[in-house]
Amino acid sequence: MLSEINLKAIPLGSFTHFPYQKREVKIAPGDTIMLMSDGFPELFDATGEIFDYVRVQATFAEVAAQSPPQIIEHFVRVGQAWAKGEPPHDDMTFVVMKVK
Repeated sequence: MLSEINLKAIPLGSFTHFPYQKREVKIAPGDTIMLMSDGFPELFDATGEIFDYVRVQATFAEVAAQSPPQIIEHFVRVGQAWAKGEPPHDDMTFVVMKVK
């Protein structure tokens, strides 16, 4: 099962007293957790269409069982194919963890 937790905020550490949202989520052995900045879902193709979060979920579902490096490499390849040489307009950050 794929669950998305969308937390909108400024980058961590930018302001010391920013009211970041907190969420508690139960995780279990075998779960895969991916943290991602908005640069990837907001990646434009040559026509100006964004990748969007629906495609992010589908892309993650394709590779969630793989290792963290494989998941990140897959996202990079998918992003490059989507952009077809267009430079990104924002940074893209991925952190992937497997629960043991």
